[in-house]
Amino acid sequence: MSVKTNPEKIVWAVDPFSHDYLLLSRMAKVLAAWSPGARIEPVYVVSSAQLGVSARLYSQAIGSRLDAIRERLSEQVAQFCLAGITQSTVITCPKETLRGAARTLQEFALDNGATLIAVTSRSQSGVKRLVLGSFAESLVLQARVPLLITTPKTRPVEAIENILFATDLSPASSRAFPRVLELAARHRAKLLLLHASQFLSEHGEAAFGPPESYSDLLAIDKAEKRRLLGELAEQCCENGLASEVLFIEEQEDPATVILKAAKKLKSTIVALVSQKEGLDVPLLGSVTRKVVRRSSLPVWVIHEHVELA
Repeated sequence: MSVKTNPEKIVWAVDPFSHDYLLLSRMAKVLAAWSPGARIEPVYVVSSAQLGVSARLYSQAIGSRLDAIRERLSEQVAQFCLAGITQSTVITCPKETLRGAARTLQEFALDNGATLIAVTSRSQSGVKRLVLGSFAESLVLQARVPLLITTPKTRPVEAIENILFATDLSPASSRAFPRVLELAARHRAKLLLLHASQFLSEHGEAAFGPPESYSDLLAIDKAEKRRLLGELAEQCCENGLASEVLFIEEQEDPATVILKAAKKLKSTIVALVSQKEGLDVPLLGSVTRKVVRRSSLPVWVIHEHVELA
């Protein structure tokens, strides 16, 4: 399977009133390395949540401030001298929740043919996160456009050389893999294909009867997972890309395994697929959130419902 490398349209979610120059500059550097020739549109969603007013007072609060906000947004982005920047866009959203603002942004991205939403996260935790929520994590839970996320911990990126693709080997992950191949082909990057395998505990073994029954099932499961990883490696080879297969058997939290491997192998970016069951019950979402919060690398999140071009 040959891989297309089309120019990207990127929506960059920027807060024009942020004073965190370092956070924004790190995203600017990642975008510069991500896709040379991409069109990057800075976007700010002005919601009731951002203004701190109710939806009823939103129209009055926003008033004639849109032009000033748009000007401030353009000034904020101009300081990074990033190639491919287009005219800034300010979107009004009277909804009172971060979820509403996140949905408005993703709808804008879809309507405008964006292939990526770039967003920064302050990577907060604990009580402060529970009170303030997170715009980036609201996007992770519902985005239908792939996300590129950086945090204050993100190290500067000059070139994309090694991409760690953390996969659960599900059909959704396999469907997303062509996107990963496309990025690797664009940069001639090496792909690190990682599966963190967690097996049943001693309590779970009881459900399978005698120990040999569990051992047999375990052997079958391992063999199938190695086969699936091998198929991904074959796709890399078909596209002239270097790859390395990592089948890691640990009882550690998968997010910890992913981050340890990324550090050890000097990855440039961590790529993973986020899946959900029902409306708001993440299957891989918890792993995705942990990786985003703790990673010192940019994290590329592809949602299971993203349709490939």
